[in-house]
Amino acid sequence: MPWYDEHKYKDPTDYEYKTAEKLNARRSINSGALFGDFDVQSSEVLIDNKRVSKGHTYRLDIRDFNNVKKKSKFDQIPAMLINYDSYGQSVAVIREEDFIGLIEIVRDLTKDVD
Repeated sequence: MPWYDEHKYKDPTDYEYKTAEKLNARRSINSGALFGDFDVQSSEVLIDNKRVSKGHTYRLDIRDFNNVKKKSKFDQIPAMLINYDSYGQSVAVIREEDFIGLIEIVRDLTKDVD
């Protein structure tokens, strides 16, 4: 991720602040402390951030993703962002239909440019 700085963002809440900043969204206060409280949300997206501080694997449990999906509003994209500290990378997990919809929007936008 272009805004990742390994030395600056060691605190997991920093990832959440940075994600919220980049998406012009808001970070939930005490995210994760309450059941069903997610890390970052805007009118377009509801995000649950996960952090992998050691190693290179994260076991994605469909129940975790379904929790995000269940709490998202009709017009929000439910997503999980998995931050891999050791590699300085993040991976976004979204539904297939949302991914395809985003690709279609990009194609429509680039079609107008050509």
